[in-house]
Amino acid sequence: MKEFIEKPDSLLTQDERIKKDKLFNLIFEKVIIRDNQFYTTATRKDFTDKGLSKYYYDILKTSIKEANQWVKEEGISNLDSISQSSKNIFFKKE
Repeated sequence: MKEFIEKPDSLLTQDERIKKDKLFNLIFEKVIIRDNQFYTTATRKDFTDKGLSKYYYDILKTSIKEANQWVKEEGISNLDSISQSSKNIFFKKE
């Protein structure tokens, strides 16, 4: 995912842009915030049904666990607003 976030669409191949869109749309739809923590309703099947590797699901689960730990350690209490700002930045279309 880091590659998709850091590279502008103009530097991605057509296949990479398609994969990026599928992945970001899935995350946007399936990751929620509840009680100041990230949760996902995504399953491995959601990823494979979209032609994405099942390993993206594993990465998502690990990333959510790490992000939630960071939120606790940093004492962040406004995860909703931080998440919305991040979505506006990272999930925008170029």
